[in-house]
Amino acid sequence: MGKRKLHNRCYYSCDWTGYAMGSPNAYMPVFKNGKMTKKGSYCNFESVVAHARELVKQGAMTAEQAYEVNQHVLEMTGGVALPPSEELHYANLDHFGGDLSMHAFACKSIALHPITGVKVSPKGVYEVILSPEKEDTATAREMYNNHGVERMHYPMENYLTTPYMLPRSEGHPHAFLTKETQKRPKLKQRDVVFFYHMQPNGLPHNAAASKIMKRDICGDLLIVAKTREPNLFNEMRLVNFTGQMYDDVFEKKKRAAKPVAPSAGICSDEWNELQGELQNSLTDFEASVSKDAEQPGTLAKGAVMPPATGKELAVVAELRGFTRPTVESRC
Repeated sequence: MGKRKLHNRCYYSCDWTGYAMGSPNAYMPVFKNGKMTKKGSYCNFESVVAHARELVKQGAMTAEQAYEVNQHVLEMTGGVALPPSEELHYANLDHFGGDLSMHAFACKSIALHPITGVKVSPKGVYEVILSPEKEDTATAREMYNNHGVERMHYPMENYLTTPYMLPRSEGHPHAFLTKETQKRPKLKQRDVVFFYHMQPNGLPHNAAASKIMKRDICGDLLIVAKTREPNLFNEMRLVNFTGQMYDDVFEKKKRAAKPVAPSAGICSDEWNELQGELQNSLTDFEASVSKDAEQPGTLAKGAVMPPATGKELAVVAELRGFTRPTVESRC
């Protein structure tokens, strides 16, 4: 199928489901001589695995090639994209005569599994296990649950301290969460996703979370990772974000000090000999510097002071309380 044109506009068709797409999205990896090339266009990587398995049954792909495809898909999806069941065969789709709608295919193809996240609270940093649960919202009931498909999601609000001062929607016991995605250069093929409550919310200030987000954060901050894989359904595939990954991404590591070469020790006899040499060297230096020196008394005797002038004597007399003699007193 691949790229097509209709009404002077280009679009792509999934090589497994036939769904129309605005971009190629996922691809079939083909390895030759150690190099990978991207072939075809697929709505998600689950469709790639299903197509590879079908090609093996038809004899168009070897088991070794299918294994390479599976390994690449596992690397791109964080090891959580499992081979889809036979229920997701293209023949079961509604436009091929089956009863599986597009929303049902998207929901069934992407299975959720327990993942590891990091919770940054005012009291410390902890690893938590996030388990998926059935989503029971109006949108999920209308698009999935009412059609016999259970829509699963991760209840992030269950892992954060609830600020009861924030508003809640009708029938929703928890306050609204803020979701933010950031790219970090230290993570390969992954982005970091943060979950926290709206600010301010009356909870204690979180210094560690504020440093990460570069703004004031009150309450808990939940961190997970997501893949950068393209897919038609805009599904966010959350994957593990461990405590070690937290340290590598957010904690500044101190530079290791340069190693200092150990100095060889000396025995007491060598030390006494070295000390004597130092003392003799100091004595010789003092003798060479003071050989032309004279006693202080000799220098004082040799000093000749000029006679005092009358003006200087008059100043001394005034300081002692004597007055200048008048003409009458001289007579």
